[in-house]
Amino acid sequence: MADTPDPTNPWTTKDRRVVYENPWIRVREDQVIRPDGEPGIYGVVHFKNRAVGVLPVEPDGSIWLVGQHRYPLDLYSWEIPEGGCPEGESPEDCARRELQEETGLVAGKLEPILNAHLSNSVSDEWGVIYRATDLTSGPARPEGCEQLQVKRVAFAEALGLVRRGEITDSLSVMAILNEAADRADRARPSWSRPLILQLLEGELAIAQLPADAEAPEWATGLPLAATLRDSEELTIVAPATCFPDHVERESGWRVYRIEGPFDLDEFGVLASLTSYLAEAEIAIFTLSSYSSDLLLVRDSHMAHATDVLRKAGHTVLLPELQ
Repeated sequence: MADTPDPTNPWTTKDRRVVYENPWIRVREDQVIRPDGEPGIYGVVHFKNRAVGVLPVEPDGSIWLVGQHRYPLDLYSWEIPEGGCPEGESPEDCARRELQEETGLVAGKLEPILNAHLSNSVSDEWGVIYRATDLTSGPARPEGCEQLQVKRVAFAEALGLVRRGEITDSLSVMAILNEAADRADRARPSWSRPLILQLLEGELAIAQLPADAEAPEWATGLPLAATLRDSEELTIVAPATCFPDHVERESGWRVYRIEGPFDLDEFGVLASLTSYLAEAEIAIFTLSSYSSDLLLVRDSHMAHATDVLRKAGHTVLLPELQ
């Protein structure tokens, strides 16, 4: 595959004729010479209006959807508010108009988020999507061809509808997936410094004892051990070989020590690691000391976790390489 695409148009248009036209679309048939040099025809649907969609987002993260029956599909469709932008109207003005007409909402803030060609093999339709916030409510004024339902849904529910194929409208799918990606980016840790982690030798185990249990002597005086008591339980983390046979525990954990020290006011250290492991579906257990942090993963996930952390820009030192 070539690294740089050839921008030269390989098609030759010999003739064009309009075969159908109405106030919204024009269909033409072109006589062409194909890229392979053979004659052919190409049908093109020209849309006279630009497609405009609006994703209305509330402060709690929920969004608004509009439901209507779509005649070409003979199906009911849940979508973001959207419509056609005629010549002479700006896409932003169209977005505000469609939002208010279909939902009654007025956007205090409107920002463009995506441009897309919606079916570029047969159509020149171009779509623009906006994100609307600072919303206030008012009366809706749908057009006569629209019989609409409007509902506010949690964003996770809307994303689930997309993933299950229950929202299929292209502008809506793009808007919701883009919003999901933006939220994931905003959730990423602000910590930007690469970290050094040392994978320690040996296997750890984790035990849960009653809250009023005495801290056992076998869990003290070890090179690496931790006990944590709260009103619900006593948690013990120690080398697996130190646990007596009668103590139930969950074995098979390996530990990464994050090279410090870190100031107690520093934030985002663990998040810069755990966010990537969570995306890779790797379970973790964490401990913190005064000057550093410990990150535990299951031994069966250790190789994968090491690879994920290195790809995230961190250095992982294995015991044999220290």
